[in-house]
Amino acid sequence: MVQPIEHVFVIHVSEGYDERREHIDKHLPESGLERFEYMLDGDIKDLTEDVLDTLFKGSEQTPPEKSCFYKHYLTYKAIVERDIPFALVLEDDAYLTSDFSEKLALVLQELQGKSNYLVNIESAYLSVPFKYRRCNQYIYLANHTKMTGGYIIDYVAAKKLYDYLNQYPVNLPIDIYQSEMRDIIGFNIYWSQPALVQQGSKNGTFASAINAEGTGLMDKVRYLIRNYHKKYIWSHVNKRVLRVFENVRNHK
Repeated sequence: MVQPIEHVFVIHVSEGYDERREHIDKHLPESGLERFEYMLDGDIKDLTEDVLDTLFKGSEQTPPEKSCFYKHYLTYKAIVERDIPFALVLEDDAYLTSDFSEKLALVLQELQGKSNYLVNIESAYLSVPFKYRRCNQYIYLANHTKMTGGYIIDYVAAKKLYDYLNQYPVNLPIDIYQSEMRDIIGFNIYWSQPALVQQGSKNGTFASAINAEGTGLMDKVRYLIRNYHKKYIWSHVNKRVLRVFENVRNHK
């Protein structure tokens, strides 16, 4: 099968985390993504005084959080400078769903004719509430994103984020920033249904590079219980989740 999306960026640390790189190098081609590139710039060692004084001026984030944000920022920069129409961004603990390429192709088909978007395709224990689902619809306009383990972003949204970040420093993790700045910067967020990516640092496969989540048996059991409850029950009755899809402004 032809690779469904031409440009794929994988957020990764340039030194260490070899097991994650081995995972990506094997797993992505098995899922239909033969061509992809690592975003290796933006490690903690790359957080120079200039970067800290501009992009992160006054920020209380930890160095790992800043590095993660910086790598996403550099990905937006690459999209803008290389004039890439749209790209898939994955973090290096991504596990892609079965039939990933076929399902991604359906999402991309629905995106035809749309612009200025960031489509979150990861699970993050959440799903689009039954109340809003429509037959044969794969993307849903939302007020907030999830985590940043996997998303599709087009040139227009990437440029808006990149340009804004070049003017105003940040003090939020990348996922919270995307949600909080959606209506300020003026770009659209969608959730895919079904989700196509699961983070290994959430399901107990990999230890988190940012927080203390681990890889033990109890971590995996907790993930299974939490994922089932939130995906199949909580997402459909919780008012906070329902509000994610209420009165969503569509930015041109």
